[in-house]
Amino acid sequence: MSGLYMHLSRFKRCREGSMAIEFAFMFPMVLATFCGIMFVGTYLFNANRLDHTLRNAAHSVMLLQRPTLAEVQTAANLVFDEVSLPGEVSKVTIETRSDGTRAAVISLKMTMMGKTAFLDTDNFTHTSSMRAPLFDR
Repeated sequence: MSGLYMHLSRFKRCREGSMAIEFAFMFPMVLATFCGIMFVGTYLFNANRLDHTLRNAAHSVMLLQRPTLAEVQTAANLVFDEVSLPGEVSKVTIETRSDGTRAAVISLKMTMMGKTAFLDTDNFTHTSSMRAPLFDR
């Protein structure tokens, strides 16, 4: 019994290899956290680009004189095609307010790029809408 106790006490004091075991336990969690941060950062970056594109599309629509719905749709598509976002111009309408002024409502939709090793990102979408006043000059 004393021989077994001596071997166990020596094993208890020995710390060789404990760092490798701790690394093996912690590395998957650190890697998953890093990949999650990268995914959220990419999503937020693309959502910001989509909002900026929407502002540019609204600005280009406001510069048109007496635009029709087809002209508003074309202007929004041209601006959206300039950026390489995985998405589409989902809806464009022209509404007339009660005071007689007109406004174009532009909606853009972005879907994250396909599947990754960890997530099925087809369901991660970002939709933005903006109302741009139309000036009848």
